[in-house]
Amino acid sequence: MNSTIKFVIALFLALIMDALDFVGGFLPVVGDVADIIGIVFLFPLIGKYALLGGAEFIPFIDFLPFFTFSVIVWKMRGGQ
Repeated sequence: MNSTIKFVIALFLALIMDALDFVGGFLPVVGDVADIIGIVFLFPLIGKYALLGGAEFIPFIDFLPFFTFSVIVWKMRGGQ
């Protein structure tokens, strides 16, 4: 798959996951399930960088857009 297409798909998924986490993340179980789903869906696209989304499990900073950050870091590091 072309890396530009992977980037667009991964960024779209990351933005959706971060929005869902921001809206529903204050409910502990819903937020954690959304984080796990986000990591599972992003891992085939961006590899180990999807694990940066694991920072969503840290209390009080889980509203920050870590999934979007992980996709951008992947692309800046030459994401293939």
